[in-house]
Amino acid sequence: MFYGTLTVYSTQTEAFDDRTKDVLEEFGTLIGYARNAVEQRNALFGSEMVDLSFEIDLESDDVIRSIASELGTTVEIQNVNRRNQNSYLVHCSIPDADPGEVTELSDCVAGLDAVQPLSKSSSSTFELIVVNECIATETNDLGAVLRSIQVTEQACDIVFSVPRHRDHRRFSQQVRDQFSGVSLTAKRQSSPAGSISRTSLFDAVLSEKQTEVLTAAYHSGYFDKTRKQTGAEIADALGIAQPTFSKRLRAAQHDLLASVIDGDRSAGE
Repeated sequence: MFYGTLTVYSTQTEAFDDRTKDVLEEFGTLIGYARNAVEQRNALFGSEMVDLSFEIDLESDDVIRSIASELGTTVEIQNVNRRNQNSYLVHCSIPDADPGEVTELSDCVAGLDAVQPLSKSSSSTFELIVVNECIATETNDLGAVLRSIQVTEQACDIVFSVPRHRDHRRFSQQVRDQFSGVSLTAKRQSSPAGSISRTSLFDAVLSEKQTEVLTAAYHSGYFDKTRKQTGAEIADALGIAQPTFSKRLRAAQHDLLASVIDGDRSAGE
């Protein structure tokens, strides 16, 4: 998202070396992240929210659209984690799909590095390793709560929640700037702040890396009664060491519980 321009000048020529330019560029990026965090927290604590639904035209080579096209069904994105600079861990639901058929897609869909069903028995939930950007990875910088992404061969439907007081026309334009062929299809009152999406709650109390391991663990079946994946397997999927995964997961659980338990105690006092 574009917020403004940072201008730095000097009375001397050749005043800024490459190191200074890199520092200034990083500073500008940090300002953008901070502004985005403010938008997310406003979305969490705002008293009234509005759901904005958009239909978006996807490029034919978008990996999620290619999966939907190959299977002739709907792909619903549940979670996205960055593994490194060029790859992502994506959890998705593909109803009525044969797990074996889905797994074989990594051999024929460009940008799909690996596929793993999250249950040895029939399952509609899958773990994808996606190379480069796709619709699942390009929605994080809009400063809004992402409600859902559903992709078919013909269309992509995305629902965002934004505070009622926010400029909805401006937000819609930001979506149009981010994607092509965007149509606003619905606008309706959302649920109250107390039942807002976990995305904003996590942004308010957890670090980015804590959120990454906690959501990956949940969607990978780590907390299921019959654990679907071990910590070592999830760490490998995220591209981090198993001790690092365990440390971040414990910290995330502690901070999330502290925000609930200590918050309730403070409210009582």
